[in-house]
Amino acid sequence: MTEHYCPPRAITDKTIIKRRFYICSLIVFLIIFSISCVTSWGAQDLIDNIVSPEELLIYTVIGFMPALVLFVYAYYFLTGRLRDCGKNTYHAWFILIPLFGLGYCIYLCFPGSKEKTT
Repeated sequence: MTEHYCPPRAITDKTIIKRRFYICSLIVFLIIFSISCVTSWGAQDLIDNIVSPEELLIYTVIGFMPALVLFVYAYYFLTGRLRDCGKNTYHAWFILIPLFGLGYCIYLCFPGSKEKTT
């Protein structure tokens, strides 16, 4: 009798995000991204009045963190949706292209899911 090693499910399964959940997460992402843009424009006035380089460094890091968090959030949901559609996950890098990336994110709301047959 031979025994087969079965690794934990979290290691073997890739995250798949269905269309309805992707649309909801895209709407949440766009709202949070819009709020982040508005607050960063307001923070520009604060940066103009900074005297010391230490304060400039602190405000720059604090201003960069929301953009980094939003990018990771969007990349996670985009790769999950690409897996669900049966497309290559490397297409998630399109998010870095400003208008094309947004259009591609909206495009992914429309294709159906590709079911796996096992």
